[in-house]
This record gives sequence, C-alpha cells and structure tokens, in this order.
Amino acid sequence: MRSLPVGSGLLVGILCAGCALATHAGTVGPDELNVGSVRYLDDTNAVLRAFGPPISRQPNPRVVAGGFDDTWSYSGLRVRFYDGWRCVQIEVSDSQYSVGRGLRVGALLAGVLAVYGQPTYRRTTGDTTYLSYPFKGRARAYVGMLVKTTADTVRVLEVGQLTFVFM
Repeated sequence: MRSLPVGSGLLVGILCAGCALATHAGTVGPDELNVGSVRYLDDTNAVLRAFGPPISRQPNPRVVAGGFDDTWSYSGLRVRFYDGWRCVQIEVSDSQYSVGRGLRVGALLAGVLAVYGQPTYRRTTGDTTYLSYPFKGRARAYVGMLVKTTADTVRVLEVGQLTFVFM
C-alpha cells in the first residue's frame, strides 16, 4: 500500500468539500423559497403581515389543475395563491425585495452564478435569459426559483411554483 505525499490530505479534503458543494449546484432548498419573511406555501395572513393589504387583487379562473386562483399585486411584487389562501408563487420585479440568499432585482448574472452555481435549466429567448433552479430533490423544475435576465442583469425573480418557460 502506498502512502500519499505530505500535504496531500489537505488537497483531498479540499476536493471532497468541492464535490459536496457541487452536488447541490443548480438547486434551491426550502429555506430559499422566500421573499423577505414570506415563504412558499405560507397563508394570506403571513403575506398581509409582511406586505400589508395589496394594491390590487385579481381572482383568476383556474384554467389548469393546480393553477393560481388569486393574485395580489404590490409595487414590484405579485403574490399568487392556490385555494384562495396558500401562497404558491411570489414574483419580484423591484430591488427593494430580497429573495432566497439575498438575491435582488438589478443583480448581475455573474453574481447569480457565483451564489447559486450553474442553473439546472437555461434558455434564451430574444434578449431574455431564463435560469431555473429547481427545489432540491425534485426531478422536474416545477417548484423552485426562476431568474429572468436581460443585458446580464436580473429583471424578475420568481419563487415557488414556476412558470413554464422550458417547454
């Protein structure tokens, strides 16, 4: 049996740590599906406590099973509900709101990639690039975080049930 050269233990440790971090590249955890204190699947009371009453409210006819049936709009923020009370998607278009690990509208694409790694799905349509980070452990990206960028700058962030842009 051969022994490793002196100092190689440190190198092996660094490589193993890098492998552990890479396993979760391109995904988000349950603690990252939030905007401020409001999390995916919170109820209307949590939304009201965090953001107050909406500027406008739009009931949506549920066209697809599992689709949204109510949307509350705020300045730079939309909260979509299922069954009238469960928050299934939060869409942010203003830098005053922080998402997940502190990501904000106006951040550079390079910064997103530095914090979250390469996305599981990436698509460019016209001048917009979509980055999808699905919920850890899910086979498909229907729940997670969607980042929309133009000119390498984040313009919209969505957490929760994702819009279908990868069809």
